[in-house]
Amino acid sequence: GECAAGECAAGPLWIRVLRVSTRVVGAVPRLVLLATIPPIVHDCEVADPLACPYATSFASGDSLELCAHTWSEMYRAFLLLCPMTSPLVFLRAFELHALPVGKVVLWQVSLAAGALVSLVMWRTNFARTTPPKSELINNVLSFVISLSWLNITATELLSLLSLIATEAGVPPAFIGLTLLTWGNSAGDLAANAAMARAKNVRMALSACYAGPAFNLLFGLGCTLVVQCARSYPEAVHLSLRVDIAMAQAFLLATLGLTVVFTWARRHTLSRRFGLGLIAVYGTFTLVTVGINVLGR
Repeated sequence: GECAAGECAAGPLWIRVLRVSTRVVGAVPRLVLLATIPPIVHDCEVADPLACPYATSFASGDSLELCAHTWSEMYRAFLLLCPMTSPLVFLRAFELHALPVGKVVLWQVSLAAGALVSLVMWRTNFARTTPPKSELINNVLSFVISLSWLNITATELLSLLSLIATEAGVPPAFIGLTLLTWGNSAGDLAANAAMARAKNVRMALSACYAGPAFNLLFGLGCTLVVQCARSYPEAVHLSLRVDIAMAQAFLLATLGLTVVFTWARRHTLSRRFGLGLIAVYGTFTLVTVGINVLGR
């Protein structure tokens, strides 16, 4: 938010420098996202732009969605950068940037083509006074580039966790079964709990099982396809550790007990059942820690 009158100028010099530095550092990720993700602009029927929820959420940094009333040359400048930057993010996320295309590589071709598109958009005064109307294309591109950023972030997080595991002498599989799992599930846990508190219990319960099913089937399937394509014609050899086998056994047992309990109670779940699931996961975590501590 903006400073109150005299707030930024008050206090010692080091406090003022710290405030400015904090704002600059906090603005960098937002500027990077604006320069790589096509903006999603909503038509707002509110006469006062300051009263539009999209304008206020964008101004507070809670969202990158814009209101049509707030469109300006600055947002157009970010839009003109997207044809150059968005493909680079996508190629880097899926490690396609280094593919050879003749005597050059793919990211150079993408950058040149994007620069040409940006030049054409600039010369034709594209979106100079009004935001682009192709909402479907913008939404799809924003979704794809957002997934690309998530992929890049997840890759860097995995590299950091692998470094921590190597320095601490902990097996990477243990990090994946604990810290990485908690980090991946924190957002789902918050969203599902919020839906349950809003009395959307069926939606929350469906998401609890649909999310891991998507990660297990689609995520593991894509991983195996990519890895097999990279190692072709060599086969991909997987080593099944004891803790991974234990995780699979706990998962199968929990799913089986859930099905039996649900049918036995005529699709009625209780708080006691929820506490039982938490106890099972606590037991699994303790067993996993014990296996890795005793195996060192």
